[in-house]
Amino acid sequence: MRTIKIYSGMAEEYEIIRTDAPNQVIEEQLKRYYDGEPYELLTNSGYAVEIVGFQYDFDDGLPDIDKEFDLYGYID
Repeated sequence: MRTIKIYSGMAEEYEIIRTDAPNQVIEEQLKRYYDGEPYELLTNSGYAVEIVGFQYDFDDGLPDIDKEFDLYGYID
């Protein structure tokens, strides 16, 4: 499982998930982020998804992040 940070451009909003999905599948999921459940493609494809938290949950600092994705780079 990897720890992934998905942020929303300059809005400084983000969420952190843990998943075993490869980058290509995460990127495809981000393209469909607003078309249903946020991680439906990942879970329907058999990958695990655990929501670690959001920007308001980390007053003591962020966990170690393996990869970051900017959501705005994938949606129209």
